[in-house]
Amino acid sequence: MKNGNLIIFLLLLTFLFSCTDSFIDEIKKKVEDEKAPTYRVIYNGNGEDAGEVPVDPNEYKEGDTVTVLGNTGNLIKLKYLYAGWNTKPDRSGDEYVEGDTFEMGSENVTLYAHWKYDLSGITNRDMAEVKGGTFLQQNIVSEEFTHTVSSFSMGKYEVTYDLWYEVYNWAVEHGYNIANPGREGSEGTDGAKPSGITLKPVANITWRDAIVWCNAYSEISELTPVYYTDPLFTTPLRSSTTNSDIDTTPGSEDNPYVNWNADGYRLPTEGEWMYAASYIDGSSWLPMDHVSGDTTGPCYLEDGGQLSTVFGDYVWYQGNSGGKSQDVGAKKPNFLDIYDMSGNLQEWCWDWYAPWPTSPRTDYRGPNSGIYRKVHRGTWKEPSDACRVGCYANMYPYTLNYATGFRVVRSR
Repeated sequence: MKNGNLIIFLLLLTFLFSCTDSFIDEIKKKVEDEKAPTYRVIYNGNGEDAGEVPVDPNEYKEGDTVTVLGNTGNLIKLKYLYAGWNTKPDRSGDEYVEGDTFEMGSENVTLYAHWKYDLSGITNRDMAEVKGGTFLQQNIVSEEFTHTVSSFSMGKYEVTYDLWYEVYNWAVEHGYNIANPGREGSEGTDGAKPSGITLKPVANITWRDAIVWCNAYSEISELTPVYYTDPLFTTPLRSSTTNSDIDTTPGSEDNPYVNWNADGYRLPTEGEWMYAASYIDGSSWLPMDHVSGDTTGPCYLEDGGQLSTVFGDYVWYQGNSGGKSQDVGAKKPNFLDIYDMSGNLQEWCWDWYAPWPTSPRTDYRGPNSGIYRKVHRGTWKEPSDACRVGCYANMYPYTLNYATGFRVVRSR
């Protein structure tokens, strides 16, 4: 064989051996792929009342991309809305909705239906956005200080009995203990089913009841609770009592740890309440002797003078209430579109009672302990002097009163 042909033969032989190695490698890889374990995605209705769980017919190998299915079987759970899937039944895992993708690992994956409690049938839950600023905080005993308040959201309405009742019953079913069941306005029956014909605020609940209910309202709304029994914010406060002793131990029902950065519902601080009640435009503020929303004049003057002739358009008080509480939102709102801040029911605030500071403060929340909690005044059974935005009362946190309710806020 000539040298040239020999070289070509050797090159061809080398190529053939090379192709054989590559072919063998491909065969080996195919065999290994066929022998690799496969995994499934299993959908779980997580307590559904009707419908069928979706079934993914595919088998996946580790590293494969999985596309999440939707609620193809029309799953239904009473009082809840379907809101996707989670890798944990308590929603502590990874959350997915239809069309999301994830990479398959080395085990089967179970996706549990995420059910969100349906509060859409409960009206008057709207929140007003309150832009922060600085104002002169004043009250009827001539205290005042310059107060800078951060932005927050505030309920446009006092918490209605309809909303209270729905959350209260959910809370009881989920390990909460709220000592007093509340009543529908001043004349309702404690714990009775809402009448369905009024929008009266919840009354006859204590400060303790209000903060525990706020935690339940946060939880049912899938928000982070605010009040805790521990400084690490791991155990939300879930119980209130009728105990007549004040317990100022940190973490107790009278003095819980507060996560002010949480996005859940809470009571307003006194400063937040007065900021919202006095607000006109962010640079001007109502005097402390007006009702919230009325710029025309005072609702009460100790030394005579010109009184407002329209303050009753904004408040339910002794002179126009007919001797009982009224539906929320029936009077004119203030400049933030918030209703009934100076009348109908007096409202619990967060702060312990103490004389105010005299120097400027930012987000002042009162002292760390005390005996009484602040309540901001104006009720259906009192004369106009109690309706002034600077009027307040001090009450034990266990006090029940059929003229006392509350509204919620959220930090921003």
